[in-house]
Amino acid sequence: MPQHPEPYIRRAVRVLAMVGELHRRGYQKLRVMPFLSPSGISWRCWIGPDTLFYRNHGAILCETSATLDGSREGQSTTLLARYSSGEENQYFGWDDAEQDDARSLADKFLDRFRALSHRGKWRNYAYAGWYQRLLGLSEQGWMPVVLFRLQHCVV
Repeated sequence: MPQHPEPYIRRAVRVLAMVGELHRRGYQKLRVMPFLSPSGISWRCWIGPDTLFYRNHGAILCETSATLDGSREGQSTTLLARYSSGEENQYFGWDDAEQDDARSLADKFLDRFRALSHRGKWRNYAYAGWYQRLLGLSEQGWMPVVLFRLQHCVV
């Protein structure tokens, strides 16, 4: 399959593929919330453990304070990883990931988001199967976006 002509789409798909790789490694309790920034300019993807997501809609975060800090320092303790297409290829603010593929990003994710990774370790075949379908569509250029009211989610 040919690559998408837009670099920001290719990078976004790489983030989604990274989560797919994490699922293959047994971290199937990790979920994604893909959405557009309020301006509509940036595509964002927040990754967290299933316990932070609504049970009846597995792609929307619950209102919670359990996400801890979102700072770049202390990432090993945060329970929410945030990517924005505005970061381009500095995934999650990392300045050493420019050339990384999904597998290399997954390696770094496990190392740099240890608490989050720990909470995401387990099986969830239903979600992982659904996610593979979503990943297949994104690889064809159909980028996932959930609609929600931002004031009900942790920013």
